[in-house]
Amino acid sequence: EETYYISPDKGADKAYLLLSAALKKTDAMAVAKWYSRGREHLVAIAPHGQHLIMHKMFYNSEIREFDNSCA
Repeated sequence: EETYYISPDKGADKAYLLLSAALKKTDAMAVAKWYSRGREHLVAIAPHGQHLIMHKMFYNSEIREFDNSCA
């Protein structure tokens, strides 16, 4: 849906770099819930260089079936 660049909050530099390094080393992504504007979103957090990016995703209930009748 959307992608965001994540930066550490004040005093969280060490934890941010540790998470980034761990995700990069294991070639993994983190899946989490993010609350914004009173709504819950499903997100995937991935390493990008020494930084992190967050991809906002859809829940299964938000995905509609593709209709081939228009083709």
